[in-house]
Amino acid sequence: MLQTHTKLVFTELIGEISASFLESTIKKYDGNYRTQHFDTESHLYSLLYSNFRNCKSLRELQTELSSNQKLNHLINVPSLSQFSRKNALRDYRIFEDIFYHLMNKAKRHFGEVNLFKDKFPIKIMDASVILVALKLAPHLQMDKDHAGIKFNTLFNGEFPEKINICKSKVNDRRCKDGLIEDTGCIYLFDRGYYDYKWYDQLTDKGIKFVTRGVKNAVVMDEEFLGSEKEKDIYDSIIRMGTTVSNKLTVHKYREVMTFTEDGEPITFITNIFDLTKEEIILLYKKTMGNRTFLQMD
Repeated sequence: MLQTHTKLVFTELIGEISASFLESTIKKYDGNYRTQHFDTESHLYSLLYSNFRNCKSLRELQTELSSNQKLNHLINVPSLSQFSRKNALRDYRIFEDIFYHLMNKAKRHFGEVNLFKDKFPIKIMDASVILVALKLAPHLQMDKDHAGIKFNTLFNGEFPEKINICKSKVNDRRCKDGLIEDTGCIYLFDRGYYDYKWYDQLTDKGIKFVTRGVKNAVVMDEEFLGSEKEKDIYDSIIRMGTTVSNKLTVHKYREVMTFTEDGEPITFITNIFDLTKEEIILLYKKTMGNRTFLQMD
């Protein structure tokens, strides 16, 4: 770990977690109940150091901590069994509260991220699933061979602002709960959803969004707004769903269609009508990157 004069860079990094906040959080969840050697503070610093150093195992982490005299003053180095046991038993809410404390601190320092100057902040919701062999986590069973955890992460353009972690079998809708609440920004989703009524609920709350269209989506054209044929961009007003089982959206939405270099269509669905079709595409492309236009689901 690099040093500045006689001070570890690691010490400066963990200094961003105020001592009073850390102490009150540990006390709030009784984090040091029956702690003998490996207290919550040492546990937190060990986990952070492991990530900074990209340690591949608990044994590698233990070796690094034990061999650094200055780190020994910060961290009570545990045995492998202690480390494993505390990873399983210590209240996760301690680390969750610290995470959000740091996120709020970063947000106050850096402010909202505006990709379009003087217009609006952007927030990105990314959904992913981590799969492991079923025998490693049978309580997280996804199918006959795999277990999994579902992550829904909200990025504010610079860093993750909120994270929901669910079992992989949990409905996508439940994993999004609490992530999308701000009416003063635009949300971009890395994938489309078939739950069309959810789009109506967002619109009713005044929440703006841009999302990928999904394949085989049921769409009813309402009005053709225009095209840029030389750019292969087409703009329409639509409603999603069908009248069957009352699944037709109440609100009208905008569908912007363009094409990849291979000629594959790609559509964007939005409830924003005061941006040009080119701005809608640029907005998504600038935040999600070119992967959207190179990879088709």
